Amino acid sequence: MAIALAIGDRAETTMFSLSPGFPLAMEFGIRGEYCPSFTTQFIVRKEWDNYLQDRLTAFADEVRPDVLLFDGVAPYSGFMRAVAQLDCVVGWLRRGMWRQGSNEHQLRKTGGFDFVIEPTDLASEIDTGATTGTDSLRVPPISLLEVMSQLDREAAARELGLDPGRPTLLLTLGSGRLGDVAGPGSTALDVVLSHPEWQVAVTNSPVAVNLVPLVDDTRVIEIKGVYPLLRYFKAFDATVSAAGYNSVHELIPAGVPTLLIPNTSSKTDNQEGRAQYLAGLGVALSARDDDLAAVAKETARLLDSAVRAELVASHQSSGVATRVGGATEVAAELLKPPPPSGRERAQTHWDAPLSSRIAGAILGERGKARVKKLLGRTVHDYTMERRKVRLGDPPTGPEGDVLTLVIASDRARIDPRASYPIEHVLAGSSSVYQQRRLEIVDKYYEIVE
Repeated sequence: MAIALAIGDRAETTMFSLSPGFPLAMEFGIRGEYCPSFTTQFIVRKEWDNYLQDRLTAFADEVRPDVLLFDGVAPYSGFMRAVAQLDCVVGWLRRGMWRQGSNEHQLRKTGGFDFVIEPTDLASEIDTGATTGTDSLRVPPISLLEVMSQLDREAAARELGLDPGRPTLLLTLGSGRLGDVAGPGSTALDVVLSHPEWQVAVTNSPVAVNLVPLVDDTRVIEIKGVYPLLRYFKAFDATVSAAGYNSVHELIPAGVPTLLIPNTSSKTDNQEGRAQYLAGLGVALSARDDDLAAVAKETARLLDSAVRAELVASHQSSGVATRVGGATEVAAELLKPPPPSGRERAQTHWDAPLSSRIAGAILGERGKARVKKLLGRTVHDYTMERRKVRLGDPPTGPEGDVLTLVIASDRARIDPRASYPIEHVLAGSSSVYQQRRLEIVDKYYEIVE
C-alpha cells in the first residue's frame, strides 16, 4: 500500500491480495481484488495452489501488467506456476530479519524472479537470517509514514472516541492468529487500569481470533476497523505493541514511546531480535510474550513519565525517524522501463523442498500430518471434500451443509469474518474476465441449485 501510494498517478497500480483486510486498503482508492487464502478452508487445501494459479493467471490476463511485484517471504507454488506463464517482468519484495535457519528453502525460488528488492530493517545490524548476503537491491525500511500525514491530538482522539485530556495507552498486539495475545494483553491492561488517570485504546483486528478481554468499558475503548493506525498516533502517550515489521516501522520512527512484545510463535520474522535490538538502542522497551512478569514490569515502566521522556530523547538522538524511505525508492525503481524478463520459465518443482516431498511419498499425507502434529506445526486437512455452495446474496442466518457463495465486486460486501465463501471480482472488469471467474468457481466448488 505504501508503494502504491508513493507511485500515485504516475502509473496505474492494481493489487491482488490474500489478506481479508484488503478492503481497508481499497478505501484509499487502490484498485484490486481479494483472493481467499487456504486458511479460510473454503477451497480444498490440496487444490488451493491450483486455484491460486488459475485466479492469478486470469487476473494478469485481465490487467496485463508491465511489472508484477510479489510481497512476502514465501512465494506459494501456485503463484510460481502462474508467473512462469506470464510475459511481464516479475519481482520479489522480500523483507529480511528471518530467524536463523528458518525458511531457507524459499530462497531457491529466487530464480523465478527477474529482480529482488529487500527493504532493510531498523534492526538490520543484527540480521543473521538466510537473506543476508544474497543478491538483492536493498532499500531503506518501508513505512506508511512516508505517504500519510497524522491527525493532531484533538482530531485523532475525537475520531476514536477518546478523551484528549487524559493520558492514553494504545494496546495493539495483532490478531492472535500466530500466537497468544490475550495473555500478555490482559497483563498489560491490568497494569494500566491500576493507574486511574489512564485510559486504554485496544485494537480489534478484522481477522482477530484471540482477543484481549475488555474489562472496563468506561476506560477501555475498543478500536475496530481503523486503518492505518498511524494517522491517530498523536492521540497516544504510550503504546504496547507487537514487534512485527509494519508496527515497528511506523511506531518507532513516529516517536511513540513503545513497549514491544515480540510474537515468539512467528515462524520466519525474528521479532525477538528486532525488539531486543531497539530496546538496546534505547528507543523502545521490550518483553517476551511468554514472560508475563516481564510484560507487567515493562508496562509499569512505560507509564513512568521519566522513562517515556528517555525514550523520546533516545529517539531524537538516534535518528531513527530519518531511516525510512523505502516506499519512495521502490516506486522509483518500478517506474523505470522494465528490462526484458530473463527468469527461469522451466517447469521447476516449486511445491515443497525435497525432504518434504520424500516424507510425503514414504508416509503419505496422513502420516506426514501426524508427524507435523507431533512437532507442533500447522496441519491442514487434505481429506476435505469440495464445498457445496449455492450462488446468492449474503445469508441472513445460519446455514447447513450447503453454503452461500457470494460473487461481488463491491468492497462493502467483502466481510473478512464471513462464514461463507466470497469470490471478489475486480471492479470494472471485462465480461470475458467475469465469465472466466465463473468457470473457476465451477471448477473448485460443487454448485447446487
